[in-house]
Amino acid sequence: MSNPLIVHKVRRRDPAQEGDEGAPAAGNWDRAAQFAVLGIFVLLLIAAFDLARWTASLQALLPNPQATINCPNLGGPPSCTIQITWSETAVAMTQQEAQQQVATGATAQFQTPTYLLYVEP
Repeated sequence: MSNPLIVHKVRRRDPAQEGDEGAPAAGNWDRAAQFAVLGIFVLLLIAAFDLARWTASLQALLPNPQATINCPNLGGPPSCTIQITWSETAVAMTQQEAQQQVATGATAQFQTPTYLLYVEP
């Protein structure tokens, strides 16, 4: 199975520039192939930039966030899951709970909520 992000060299068949064996002379890439490679590179840069901005926003919003993006189906329409976990400290919500924590010597407990999002086109 080949990786869809790998672009193979596509050469133009121009009889005037063919060598002895009938193959195109070295360095004659098809313009469409050049733009395809450039387009994929630009898309990867945009995706990396977008992911970096999303990560910075997530870190500013949640305490100690961890996110996992999983897109296992690369052959067809992508269906992905995004799972975000973070840690927060559970504190007493009422005066009775606060008094009970003081009486028992209990400290605040850490909780790790999880948010799971299914993404399909």
